[in-house]
Amino acid sequence: MTSSDVPLLRIGTRTSALATAQARLVAGALQSQVPGPLRIELVPIVTAGDRSRAPLSTLGGTGVFVTALRDGLHQNRCDIAVHSLKDLPTGPADGLTMAAIPLRADPRDALCARDGWTMSTLPPGARVGTGSPRRRAQLLATRPDLDVVELRGNVDTRLKRVAAGDLDAVVLAAAGLHRLGRLDTITDYLEAGTMLPAPGQGALAIECRADDLNTRALVAALDDLPTRLAVTAERTLLATLEAGCAAPVGALGSYAADPRSLTLTAAVHGADGTAQLWRGAEAPMTGDREHDLAAAAGLGEAVAQDLLRSGARSLAPPRSTDPAPRGGPPPRVLVPLLADGSQRLISAVGSLGYEPVVAALLRVEPAHDTAALTEAAGRLTHGDQDWLVLTSARAVAALQQTTDDSLSAMQSAGGFRVAAIGPATAGRARAAGLQVDLVPALVRSASGLLAALTTATARDAAGTPPATAIRALLPHSDLASSELADGLRAQGWQVEEVIAYRTVLATSLPPEAQDVQAVVLTSSSAAVAWAGLRPPTAPGGTAPALVCIG
Repeated sequence: MTSSDVPLLRIGTRTSALATAQARLVAGALQSQVPGPLRIELVPIVTAGDRSRAPLSTLGGTGVFVTALRDGLHQNRCDIAVHSLKDLPTGPADGLTMAAIPLRADPRDALCARDGWTMSTLPPGARVGTGSPRRRAQLLATRPDLDVVELRGNVDTRLKRVAAGDLDAVVLAAAGLHRLGRLDTITDYLEAGTMLPAPGQGALAIECRADDLNTRALVAALDDLPTRLAVTAERTLLATLEAGCAAPVGALGSYAADPRSLTLTAAVHGADGTAQLWRGAEAPMTGDREHDLAAAAGLGEAVAQDLLRSGARSLAPPRSTDPAPRGGPPPRVLVPLLADGSQRLISAVGSLGYEPVVAALLRVEPAHDTAALTEAAGRLTHGDQDWLVLTSARAVAALQQTTDDSLSAMQSAGGFRVAAIGPATAGRARAAGLQVDLVPALVRSASGLLAALTTATARDAAGTPPATAIRALLPHSDLASSELADGLRAQGWQVEEVIAYRTVLATSLPPEAQDVQAVVLTSSSAAVAWAGLRPPTAPGGTAPALVCIG
């Protein structure tokens, strides 16, 4: 057989190093999967996104890296096109079909920082580069102190900005770094509980002409059904939200708890990260391809509708720089002085055109009995607890103040796992040297942490009840709700509660804080304080609006 008799498959690819590497991965997979000889030729195609240096958000969103490749298919310059799935528009392409979605690579985002910095150890004001509005919004939601810088260019160009000292870090897709052999540049993997990836991130899509039945049959050998189901849910959600890849939307389909059940977690962020909505649901998978594809699409639509009902439409567009009513004095908004992220709230309230009024609704003091916390920390060190459950950053600080050992050394000696109620608390724990094992992906509250711990430990047991009760230390405020501790005890846990710090409520409001149009409540303690301090509403007057964190 001569070379001219061997079937030829032409693969259209963008010209970047990453796109070429991905096309070569597909070529290698086809060579190993297809019986008989096969010649493969890479056809480089330059797209509009490759030619422009403008920010992605100004180039038209999804499709900017796709149209030229699709034109190559229509013009018969190539037989298949290899895309990063997250770049593909969610609508159908006339005359084309997605012939295969290979097994997905790591969908997470990754931080590549100088000096080995992680998300929690980046110094305040660190300059972090990204070209993605989604990443920008989620970075600011986790670390509002960061200076997030617009960034374009290929992977090497972005990494060189860090090496040169122009940037402290960049955020890139872990899958892309893996495909380029650059995993050594990653200093922190950003888990889905902190930063949800773009819909389809980590997956490749292989398109071909719909009427090219031979090529479709050839490529179908690379299709991975679990990956296709997960990204179908993600992309249906994206289509239902009517958002392109430039919108602050993250989504991830997974089978973490049960391979027969597809879970979809999704989030929509305000462009500046100050507002966010997280939702999730799951759907059973039966093993029947058509049934499961329909169920995955239904799952994506259901979660999207839940987000829309909860106000996602108002978060997705970039925020106005001055939404406060014009004409007359700006509305006055009371912001608690002592609350996690209060400085961020003060800045955000001012940037939106309102007048922030800062007042101390409460203050934090050491527990009356600090010896109890010291003794509890000793039990952690000696391996007498399975979990350290953290519901606030202040509990971390209180633990640090009661022991001469580092928290890292305590965890190494005691072997306990750490659960944190949300990204801010997790970041404070990591900064203190703790390895955080669990952060709720959806609901950042006592109920959300309870659900996450129950799911995680049930998965650990794999259907076999543990021989002894799970032991947990729960350091908290003297005003903390009993919901989490009672819920864990109802699951059979042995929970040791200890007062780590006291929350002292203010006894009066300063005069300037009594005439406000809204009050921001960032904790249940702040809500209790306001309830006791709020001035009476004048006859015919309007009580201030209450804006609550959860």
